[in-house]
Amino acid sequence: MSDDVGQEPQPAEGREPVVPTVAEDRVGVLAAYVRTNRDRYTEEALQASARKSGYTDDEIDAAWRSAASRTAIPSERRTNTGSVVAVAIGFVVALYGGGVLIGAAGAGDIAAAAALGLIIVGIAGWALLKDTRPSLSSGLGWGVLLAVGIPLVVVLGILGICIVVGVFSRPVTG
Repeated sequence: MSDDVGQEPQPAEGREPVVPTVAEDRVGVLAAYVRTNRDRYTEEALQASARKSGYTDDEIDAAWRSAASRTAIPSERRTNTGSVVAVAIGFVVALYGGGVLIGAAGAGDIAAAAALGLIIVGIAGWALLKDTRPSLSSGLGWGVLLAVGIPLVVVLGILGICIVVGVFSRPVTG
C-alpha cells in the first residue's frame, strides 16, 4: 500500500497538462454550449445569446461547424434510470398480470396471443422511441428482455436440476 493516498497527483516528467482557458478556446467553449443546448433552443436563439455574450459571427459559425461535426457521445443520452426501471417492471407486471387475469377469466387461448401482441408492441416501442424518448424506449427494451428472459432462465434452471438429479437418465419400469 502506498503512502501517497490523498495527495495531489504529480505530473509526469515535470509537465503540467495543458488546459486551454476560455479566452484561448472561445470557439471550443461555444461549440460545447451549442452541443449542450441545441435540442432545447432554436439556432437563432443560441446565436443571439452568443452575440450578446460578445462572440463574433466568425466564432459563432466556427462553433456551429464544430458542434455539427461531432456525434452524440453515449453518455450524453438523457435517460432517467428510475424511469427505465419503472417502465421495465411495469411492462413485465402488465404482461404477466394481464396473462393471469385473462387466464383466470377462462380465456386462456387469448392470453398467449395477448402476451405475444404486448411483446411485439414493446419491441416496436423500443425501436420507434429510442431517439425521441430514450428512457421509455430503454424501459420497454429491458421489459421485453426480462419478460422473455425470466421464463427462459427458470425453464433452463429446472432442466439443469432435472439433468443433475438424473430424472432423464433413469429407465422407465412398469
